[in-house]
Amino acid sequence: MPLTQVSMWTEHGWKRVFAEDIYKIYGGKISSKSCMFVCDICGQNVSLAKGDIRKPYFKHSRGEHDKECSERTSNYTKNNSFQLNELPIRINIKSNSCFNLEIGFISLPDNIEINDDNNITITSVENNKNENYFNYSFDRLNDSGITYLSVGEIPYEAYKIQTNLDHKDIEKFYPSLIEGIKKDGTLFDKVTRKKLVKNSDVQVDKSYYLLTQNKIFEDSIKIEEICCVNFLYKFWRVYEVVANEFNELVAKFFLRYNCRLTEKPVKMHILWPIHVELPYKILHKDINIKMFFQGDAKIKSSKNNNIVSILNIENSNIVSFDNFEKQQIIFTERYNVIDYLYFFRNDLDYTIKEPDVKVRDYNNNFLNCGKQNTLPIKKSLYVIAPFDGEIIIRNKGKIINKYSLKSNEEIIVNEINYNFRIEILQGLDCVWWTEYIEEKIIDNEYEFKILKKLQMAKSDIIPIPHTLGALSNKLDMYPNIQKWLYKKIRTGYIEYKALLILKSIV
Repeated sequence: MPLTQVSMWTEHGWKRVFAEDIYKIYGGKISSKSCMFVCDICGQNVSLAKGDIRKPYFKHSRGEHDKECSERTSNYTKNNSFQLNELPIRINIKSNSCFNLEIGFISLPDNIEINDDNNITITSVENNKNENYFNYSFDRLNDSGITYLSVGEIPYEAYKIQTNLDHKDIEKFYPSLIEGIKKDGTLFDKVTRKKLVKNSDVQVDKSYYLLTQNKIFEDSIKIEEICCVNFLYKFWRVYEVVANEFNELVAKFFLRYNCRLTEKPVKMHILWPIHVELPYKILHKDINIKMFFQGDAKIKSSKNNNIVSILNIENSNIVSFDNFEKQQIIFTERYNVIDYLYFFRNDLDYTIKEPDVKVRDYNNNFLNCGKQNTLPIKKSLYVIAPFDGEIIIRNKGKIINKYSLKSNEEIIVNEINYNFRIEILQGLDCVWWTEYIEEKIIDNEYEFKILKKLQMAKSDIIPIPHTLGALSNKLDMYPNIQKWLYKKIRTGYIEYKALLILKSIV
């Protein structure tokens, strides 16, 4: 069957091409071994053919190892409806010899009733055989976003999702089967640690993880092995990969893993109305929605609502659509769903719970945020948070250290000292902080001794330096000296010897 979804590499990236146009330029057949043309759906090289009667057309090669392309098997049909066949899969790298995988589950809407005995069963699948089972109660799910549930350390090619909920819409949220990890390699975004779905966009100078059973040697990109694990005599390796250049060699490297190198990745942002944004979930109460949309893909609605472009600049759009339904899904598609958002009409009487961050000391005493006058035991704090985040350590306002927080993993913050401020971030929000300020004891005898020296200092009188105002702020321990200095500042002059004495005590 002739292929209709074919691209070739240009200096500006991948570009859709048509067989007749290419035949006019090159004037003959072109083998798939030339690596000039790729199938947009499966990423494999295809050839340009021309029969005696037939017009020029693209076709797959008979020698391909993977013959499962949907266009090749004539199963590819354009479907305007939303079909969820992915859930976010996240990799959690614990050390250079240990990692595990997690699947993310969005909280269900209120119209799906959940009882105490309802649960989710995740079954790992390999070679069409069920392997391991993971059972979770719905109580584990966070009602304000997405919850990642562990599916163990061993990667599998697919995962079955089952619930004992009796509701016709359940597969709109939890598909019955999702694609897992390919032995040849699966890419993950380094920052979010989420698996990239088929046809995802990748960019230059951005870091990705590649999970594979193969040893990778590649000159076109920066690549470093960071983890290697032996599961049942099979080695799984995690590489960190970074593209340093925007060129064809780099593009074809990522194409092996069904990802497309681009300078303008697919993005969706809500511009209007006021809304609450949760992972994969938008709560709003207005009918009309306006969004910013960018990328080489199509934006669609699960309700087949008309999405109108208001402003179009190059590869970016501002689009508008109406949401009369209680719930609908807006998704981006390039032969498969790349990204999606659930839109729920809501009265916005919704309050996001502050993440329950727990901070304890060495003796398991839990600490409240705020200023402290004594350092924690062994100068250490133990932090655990429900979501990924960051711990920032400041010394007198300057950032001196950062710790990465991973959900539900305890992090130890060591070597805490006075003048340190510790901030715990969940997303961009600071949800917990403390500052260690040493309690200073005022020595009245010492203060009056210094004050007498200042009053008796006789020398050349000089104009007050502009830095003296900042110096006065550091004399809170010595209120009488501070009062004397303020008088000098008002006059505009000070004895030179007195200035030296002041600098010596601060």
